[in-house]
Amino acid sequence: KLKTFINKTEELNNEYVNNDIVIKANINSIPPLDIRKDLKDFFKATQHISYRKFKFILQENFKELITYCKKNNITKINVLLPISPNFDLRKFEENYSQKSQYWLLQHLYQYITKKKIKDIVIIPTLNFDNIATTDDNSFILVIDDASYSGIQLTEYLLEYLRTVKSKQLTFYVLVSYISLQAKDRIINE
Repeated sequence: KLKTFINKTEELNNEYVNNDIVIKANINSIPPLDIRKDLKDFFKATQHISYRKFKFILQENFKELITYCKKNNITKINVLLPISPNFDLRKFEENYSQKSQYWLLQHLYQYITKKKIKDIVIIPTLNFDNIATTDDNSFILVIDDASYSGIQLTEYLLEYLRTVKSKQLTFYVLVSYISLQAKDRIINE
């Protein structure tokens, strides 16, 4: 029911609906009274980012990334795509195409193509085993659309780092929307 409610609200304008009448009408259409307060709290604590605004921020992130690469002579970016240890590669498209990292990688390819950047190679990587080391001309890009608590991103990085303690790896973390709590967790854990 909550998913249906959010989807209906989203369809209204593809922007965060800050119209109390619409929100109340949708909340009142949900039968269980016990979740109405939670939904009200949810909307008070939520900021919806439109795709248009998100894409603008993402383009700025990519611009910073490419500027960093050019300034530091980076010619190869290994984009780490998070997968679980028992991931079935035969089902990659089916299981992975809905993950944000996958479509962010597509946006990165589009950005590089549009800007005609030919001196930086993007290599999608499913695990660290494919990366022996990163040298002065490469790094591992960890990309995500948002991180609120940082728990998922930190656990994902720690899971991979446990398997490669002997390798020299350099990371660049690109998260368009990240909370201070998430930054702190990623840096300190």
